[in-house]
Amino acid sequence: MKYKEIENYVYEEIINKEGTKELREIHTQNLINCSAGNLSAKQYVKTLIKNILGDIKVGQERLEELTNQIYSNKWGLGILEKYDLPDD
Repeated sequence: MKYKEIENYVYEEIINKEGTKELREIHTQNLINCSAGNLSAKQYVKTLIKNILGDIKVGQERLEELTNQIYSNKWGLGILEKYDLPDD
């Protein structure tokens, strides 16, 4: 799979995540909070991305890089994501 195909697949899997109404509401709120910079929501989304990438057999050597890239492009700050440092 090419990067864009992987990115789109992961995105579709996350935004169309199934579950009970309550779980979908929590999931949706985490996606919203993630885009607002909430650290625990960010970790939640990155974990989902890693799990999906693992399911489609992305090699371990690319897992972290793809996770960060997909997160950055779809829920983060794009190319500015690497400059998003936690407030001290």
